[in-house]
Amino acid sequence: MIDVRDKLRQAESLGPARLISIFPVDNANGTLDIIYMFQVGSEVVQHRYAIREDEELDSLSDLFKGALNMEREMVDLFGLKVKDVEGGLLLCPESGVIRPLRKPAKQTDERKEGGDA
Repeated sequence: MIDVRDKLRQAESLGPARLISIFPVDNANGTLDIIYMFQVGSEVVQHRYAIREDEELDSLSDLFKGALNMEREMVDLFGLKVKDVEGGLLLCPESGVIRPLRKPAKQTDERKEGGDA
């Protein structure tokens, strides 16, 4: 599990933190970059983590009121796992759409050249 709380404690030496945004970047190879942006004192601080798509993230919803909706969006739109957070904020399970913002996996060079699939 990725523990962003440790990095946040280090950053708070500059002053109280305010969560600005959390956003994932799909690398299309089974990994994602998760970027947390905070305002700490008068500075904007960014923490970036590379994770596997099956890793679970620690929730910040008990520390920042707005974090829960951001985390639910990541669950709905990217299929990420966040501890104690369920999706359903943006997508209805009946719609059948799963992880709409995930990129398709990149093809290997062998497949691009018409090799055996």
